[in-house]
Amino acid sequence: MTDQPELTEPERAALSHWSSYGRPGEAAAERWVPDESERRRLLPMQRPAGTPLAADFDPVQTALLRRGVGWREMEDKWVVWSDDPDADGRFAVHLNRSWTGFEIVGAELQLDPDGSSRLTRLVWETDPDRVRDMDQPTAWGTFVEVCRWSLGMTASAGSAP
Repeated sequence: MTDQPELTEPERAALSHWSSYGRPGEAAAERWVPDESERRRLLPMQRPAGTPLAADFDPVQTALLRRGVGWREMEDKWVVWSDDPDADGRFAVHLNRSWTGFEIVGAELQLDPDGSSRLTRLVWETDPDRVRDMDQPTAWGTFVEVCRWSLGMTASAGSAP
């Protein structure tokens, strides 16, 4: 057994963050739409919980949410994809873990004519076989950090409720 130096608190935090969010992503140039094979791997929530929630996204943020990010490399921990808006401009964004395909957090949004959007509802998985200790504040924090880290959103994604 070798003597390993103890990790510092910043090193521990960085390792924990990498474990949850993987390598940093970059803004996608085009919308990622899962094909039929990929959709079979993207598993919907088994025990969703949700709450109405309001947060505004400018047109650039909305475009990043709609573009999402697909599977690239093993170090990527999240797959983010969106449904097409319905006739009233409502659409959903899905945040799935890349290795399991489990949807962990979802957001329901309302698209505005100027390209911006408003979050209307946050949804999260509560099945203990898929996720531990997920509640509304944790789901919101996960949503915000996946947007920042995986999608490359540089502006704040609304304010934490």
